[in-house]
Amino acid sequence: MNCPFYGRAMYQTGLIGGPRPILLLNTNGNQCAIVTTSHAPCRMEINGETPDWKTCVLVRDMRMEPEL
Repeated sequence: MNCPFYGRAMYQTGLIGGPRPILLLNTNGNQCAIVTTSHAPCRMEINGETPDWKTCVLVRDMRMEPEL
């Protein structure tokens, strides 16, 4: 997969300003770590697409820098 969020859950460590404020934990499934409100599968995979973080709408919406 070409997505660091695919098959992972996001865990907030509480180390604000530290080296790792979040961890991505492997779930061995198709979970999307960006969806934190539920255990949700990858939306691209649901739509029949290959998961790719460079084209994912969820990743685009959370980016802080403008697209080039």
